[in-house]
Amino acid sequence: MKKIKNTILASLLLLLPAVLIYTVFPKTENVQNNKFSGQVVRLITDGDTIVVTPGLDGEHHIRYLGVDCPERYETLYSKAKDLNKKLVSKKIITLVPLTKISDFYYRGLALVYAKNDSDSGEILVNLKIIEDGLGWFYPKDMIGTELYPKFKEKQIEAIGLKKNIWSEILLEKSAYKDTGNIYFHTANNCNSKVIKSEITIKEAFESCLIPCKKCRQKIWK
Repeated sequence: MKKIKNTILASLLLLLPAVLIYTVFPKTENVQNNKFSGQVVRLITDGDTIVVTPGLDGEHHIRYLGVDCPERYETLYSKAKDLNKKLVSKKIITLVPLTKISDFYYRGLALVYAKNDSDSGEILVNLKIIEDGLGWFYPKDMIGTELYPKFKEKQIEAIGLKKNIWSEILLEKSAYKDTGNIYFHTANNCNSKVIKSEITIKEAFESCLIPCKKCRQKIWK
């Protein structure tokens, strides 16, 4: 009986993160039609994650949809984080979830709109980060959406101008494109189970591919 109780308890603990997400994004069907507002209360770790209210216990972690900024050990991490702070700190923002409501770490995934300080309009923060070259486009959850071409266009422009991270990445280095997914590698034997075609890192990013976790550290100068 004790073993059964422990199994039930473990199952409930595994479900808890999903409950946290549901509190902030209560509907999973047609989530692109839902909008949620909350005030940014603090920033965490890097340029693409924020904490907002309302949420369970008053706050909730939100990851920017379609953006991947430098990690703490990578070039321009601090600059990306500073841009994030400038765009959203202490502002009332609008969150628009699209195809999914959470990532692997149970952070809410959303487009984030913030007031533009220079006029009365709004900035799509996710796109602004790509435009400024302080993060690359992470297309996985945006394929087929209306914004996909815009994110791709702004990334190609930033690469061409070598803005920020694009001046620190080995763009002409060889890369190897996986067949049938969104990843590229810096070595043709990184994933020997997948047939690859050779391109450059620049061509990979312009095609909205992203480095695999193992090769990510090898793309920097």
